[in-house]
Amino acid sequence: MAGMAAGDPIGAEDVISGPVGPDGCPKRLWDRTTGKINRQVAEYWREHSDLAYYARSNWSKIGPNLIGKLHFYVGDRDEFYRAEGVRLFEQFLKSTQNPHYEGAFTYGTFKSNWQPITNAELVRMMADHIANQTPTDADKDWQKP
Repeated sequence: MAGMAAGDPIGAEDVISGPVGPDGCPKRLWDRTTGKINRQVAEYWREHSDLAYYARSNWSKIGPNLIGKLHFYVGDRDEFYRAEGVRLFEQFLKSTQNPHYEGAFTYGTFKSNWQPITNAELVRMMADHIANQTPTDADKDWQKP
């Protein structure tokens, strides 16, 4: 990776979202020298990692199970412009039908990596949600302080 330090986040998505090449290494979405997009890798990303694409393609099946469950927190100054993808997903959700569900979106103004609550609060919220969805006769020893 010419021009990049080891451990640089550029290319992390290649590892997370992309296919593996014949040499066992992740195929890159784009050439770091020329900027050319690898269309085959882009298609793979869309088919395997694009939440909005999957939701649009499968809304009638998955929509009913997502009501009340989608909560997004994003800084509007994310260095990888992820907020733009979140905004597009929000627009999609506003257009959903059968069922209609808009999700919950919170944007941190002039923030990069951001969430409006602490990790401890987030874990507590998730634990409370799981406990509320667990059958009454289930073992909830994990929930005790």
